[in-house]
Amino acid sequence: SNVKMLLRTGMLPFIICCAVYSVFSAMNPLTHIDRTLIEMFEREFTLSLWAFVPAVFMIIMPLLRIKLITSMWTSIIFGSLIAVFIQKVSILEVIKSWLLGYEAPNESLGSILNGGGLASMITLLFILLLSCAYSGLFNGTKMLENVQENLADYCQRFGRFPVMLVTSFFSAAIFCNQTIASLIC
Repeated sequence: SNVKMLLRTGMLPFIICCAVYSVFSAMNPLTHIDRTLIEMFEREFTLSLWAFVPAVFMIIMPLLRIKLITSMWTSIIFGSLIAVFIQKVSILEVIKSWLLGYEAPNESLGSILNGGGLASMITLLFILLLSCAYSGLFNGTKMLENVQENLADYCQRFGRFPVMLVTSFFSAAIFCNQTIASLIC
């Protein structure tokens, strides 16, 4: 239901972005194409439609009401199989990429593709733990109860979206972190 809601609410911004980029693209057409980047991709990767299979699983499976974790694991497994059998990457390199992220053999490609892996998520994990601790602390001590009551009144007067927009803005400004701001809201 979350994916369907995101598709429904994200359709208008998506259409607007496509229209704006189409206008900018028509007004500023490419005059030069750098073939070296394309050649580097062709040299380093076996380009085929198989590369889209993991993304297709991540889009279609949740729409078919398959649990997100199952969709993610299916995508990871198929991505790994494609890396091993089509891209000819060793199983050890795939596992290393899972843990430490991808590292391109070419510096130019690396500036675009390097990153990811479980290790890169450690900082985010600590931010989430801290954010949840703040949220639990505020909830347990009822520290923000008066603020919540005032926000509920404002929601009735002005609507939920405008109130959440303003609340999110000030939460992000105070905590300097979008994760904490999201959990606080």
